[in-house]
Amino acid sequence: MARKTAKANVTRKINEIAELVKDINNLERVQSVYYDFEESLRKFTLAHGNYHANLTDEDDVQESETYYSVEVRRTSAFKDRIKTWLENNEFCHKNRTEQFNEIRPSDSVSNIGSRTDCGSKS
Repeated sequence: MARKTAKANVTRKINEIAELVKDINNLERVQSVYYDFEESLRKFTLAHGNYHANLTDEDDVQESETYYSVEVRRTSAFKDRIKTWLENNEFCHKNRTEQFNEIRPSDSVSNIGSRTDCGSKS
């Protein structure tokens, strides 16, 4: 796979996840697409390595190293943000599930549906 194509796949996954994280109800979909993102990032790294290994001109080598370094910083920052989002929302989802499954003595049938959760938006 060409490096350009591999990078485009990474960017597509980033854009898809960025849209999905706008709603906590997309937790499972974000988890799934994040897995795809990591796979596309792995393929980009391989494609970059193959591209870089064929360079002979020192300026091209330096440009390739800079290009890759920028992409690593960009994707690392994105991964950190999404991992935090996933951790926070997995916690909220778990607590919300436990909260709705637990019946307390103070509960009445009329207010069970009005319990609050972590929110529907991130």
